[in-house]
Amino acid sequence: MKKKLNLLQRLTDELFRLRPKVMRDPRTKAELLVRARYHRVEDIIRKRYGSIYLLSVLHGSEVIVSKGKNEIII
Repeated sequence: MKKKLNLLQRLTDELFRLRPKVMRDPRTKAELLVRARYHRVEDIIRKRYGSIYLLSVLHGSEVIVSKGKNEIII
């Protein structure tokens, strides 16, 4: 039986899947929808796990330590 991934891992995977497809200035409906989905996933991660986690994921850090919280290893 395959183990389910937690929400944090699924959101991070989705962010990395969408990141190469995102256009700065979308011109078609498909590009606009990808941009909106990427922004939505980014917002969920920022609100739920903090901007420190989001920035470290986007810039490739391996260990995230926050004030008094558990550290997250990517």
